[in-house]
Amino acid sequence: MYDKRNREALGRVHDQIQRILNTAEKEGDRGLNSSEREKFDELEAEYTKLEARIARNENGFNHNPPITMGLEEMRDVYRASPRQQRERHITAHDAAFDVFIRGGVSALDDDQRSLVLAGADVSAMSRLNFKNVTSTTTGSQGGVLIPTGFSQMLEVAMKWFGGIDGVVGEFRTDTGNPWPWPTLDDTSNQGRILGQNVQVTQTDPVFNSVTFNAYIGSSDLCLIPLALMEDSFFDFGQLLADMLGTRLGRLLNNKCTVGSGVAEPTGIVTDVVASGNVLNLSTGSTSTISYNQLVDLEHSVNPSYRYNDKTRFMFNDTTLKVLKKLVDWPRGFFSAPAFSPAV
Repeated sequence: MYDKRNREALGRVHDQIQRILNTAEKEGDRGLNSSEREKFDELEAEYTKLEARIARNENGFNHNPPITMGLEEMRDVYRASPRQQRERHITAHDAAFDVFIRGGVSALDDDQRSLVLAGADVSAMSRLNFKNVTSTTTGSQGGVLIPTGFSQMLEVAMKWFGGIDGVVGEFRTDTGNPWPWPTLDDTSNQGRILGQNVQVTQTDPVFNSVTFNAYIGSSDLCLIPLALMEDSFFDFGQLLADMLGTRLGRLLNNKCTVGSGVAEPTGIVTDVVASGNVLNLSTGSTSTISYNQLVDLEHSVNPSYRYNDKTRFMFNDTTLKVLKKLVDWPRGFFSAPAFSPAV
């Protein structure tokens, strides 16, 4: 006969043992400490007694469900992973019942049929029609049991910010101190023809310097929980490094292009405007550029710079679009080898 009382007691002991193992597993799969080991041994002895008592009382009745977990398995279960622990709980009766729930009587093999239908009205069970009282779409009807799908891919929005880096020159300093850069502008001077017995004119070169200052750029702070770093499917550290580096790249490109020079770098556009070497398009040319205007633009730059292999035209993507629409743009017009779009 089925020993209901002792089996219930066995289940309670089993639950106490499982709670001890779960605590150790949640704390980094550590082993049992001394107090937990002492309690485990006591419960193990009680579990053995109940197993023996159930075996005596149920001797000869093979149709009853077997004991949930044997003692030898219980002794080693704390070393198993959570998935392995779940698998050890699945008995032949559990597996047969699972098949019956999913597919009905017709899905059972002979051994599973004898386990599930022992003592039941087989003809009545065969006529059983399953009703959709549960579902995979409604949470309260079982939908919460369905794992959420995951693409395992991350879609990252992109926005172009390049143009400066890799085109302009770059130098590094050991410290953040100001860095004077000497300059010489002798372009307004030229030699002269001397007559006989004429004193040579003295014209000294004029040196100057440009001071480059150091600035601290910040990508801003991101508060990331440790749990997110540990549990994220993606390499969150690398993801953050790329994102914060891109933020600094946008800062560098913007300030080196239109920086005011006040507590920040002086941008190329800002310095060009300050120098006065500016070519203004005619009124109404904000959305169109003519061929003649391009000729004027090219020749506003001295040939010494214009024919340098490193010379580039710099403009934003909207201007590039306007240039592409020119139908009278002559092939090989620009002396510079390439364009460098910039924001």
